[in-house]
Amino acid sequence: MIQDAHRIIADLSYGRPSCYYELGLVEASHKRADLIAATGTETFQHAGHGPIAYFDDLEGYAALVAGLLDS
Repeated sequence: MIQDAHRIIADLSYGRPSCYYELGLVEASHKRADLIAATGTETFQHAGHGPIAYFDDLEGYAALVAGLLDS
């Protein structure tokens, strides 16, 4: 599914180990992901991707994802 994806959005909120595992799969597939996270999240191991876009609440999350999908 990663190979066929036209856009990948990785939510790194709260530093869940699974999100970094999945981001590693994206990197191994030579794809780029748009990175997002809840404000205040400490992030790790995301070199090679663009900056992280932060959101404050669910409304901000929805707006951020909609904006990424529209771009």
